[in-house]
Amino acid sequence: MLLLDAGHFSRLNLFDTVMPRHISAPLARHNRPYRNQRRARRDNSRRTQDLERVLASIDSKIADAQETGVILKAELAQWKKRADDLEKQVIAKAIARGTA
Repeated sequence: MLLLDAGHFSRLNLFDTVMPRHISAPLARHNRPYRNQRRARRDNSRRTQDLERVLASIDSKIADAQETGVILKAELAQWKKRADDLEKQVIAKAIARGTA
């Protein structure tokens, strides 16, 4: 136990002050016995497979979006060409009427 000033504690080791020394502290997750580590290893492989599935679905969605983007760009080019043609027609009609 480390005392600062006027009764303030910066650190307090509860296992030394509260629990008898012959009782061990609860083990942290990374210090648990081997059987639990084996289970965690299986969980990691399952988690890895799940993440790989998610990444594969995201990759397929990205590929679909890129294909759709190509199609939409082609359609946009057609509509721009059509709009340019219509604009030229309007200007030609205005010139023919003499209002341009």
